[in-house]
Amino acid sequence: MSKTILKIRRKSDGKILKDVINDSCDVHNIYDGDNLIICEKSWDVGYLESNGGFIESSEFEEVE
Repeated sequence: MSKTILKIRRKSDGKILKDVINDSCDVHNIYDGDNLIICEKSWDVGYLESNGGFIESSEFEEVE
């Protein structure tokens, strides 16, 4: 199982989160510390790999 790990920010409150993407089934597991808070497919969190990441209307953005 291939995984990608991103450091992301929730736009609504600026909270820094960890996004563990399961590349084989295109699912984002977003954690606040050790707590899983979101487990959704890429399009449900506004992430388009072909577009280079989160779309502008997404609730999240990648932290550089």
